[in-house]
Amino acid sequence: MNKTLTKVLATSIAAAALTATLAGCGKGSASSSTEGSGEIALWTHNAGNPDELAAVQKIVDSYNGSQDKVKIKVQAFPQDSYNDSVVSAAAAGKLPCIVDIDGPNVPNWAWAGYLKPLELGADLSKQLPSTVAEWDGKPYAVGYYESRWP
Repeated sequence: MNKTLTKVLATSIAAAALTATLAGCGKGSASSSTEGSGEIALWTHNAGNPDELAAVQKIVDSYNGSQDKVKIKVQAFPQDSYNDSVVSAAAAGKLPCIVDIDGPNVPNWAWAGYLKPLELGADLSKQLPSTVAEWDGKPYAVGYYESRWP
């Protein structure tokens, strides 16, 4: 895995965790059961893909080991039901603080108000354009790998 992309995802997780902590993330969300415990849920669609899930878990473990204020807890969903789960949770006001998103969904979910823009200290201009998902001129997601169909 590219170390720069790994660093950006780790920075994304750290920024989201910090932002979530400062904003009281979890109130009325799926992660509210962990509010006050210093634990934030990260939903991912990689339950059926052990390699991608292991990559996500490795980055989360690295972040969790780097500090002791906030811990990220990975909750993996099967790809087939993930998008419906996110949309349903958003409609019910129960999204977790951090969600793993397929790039094509970002503009629609940002427009719908499911997502907040990322506020990162990292320079995203050096990333592959296809790994930075923007809407209305603001970054909403940063990917740590890119896949292209032949």
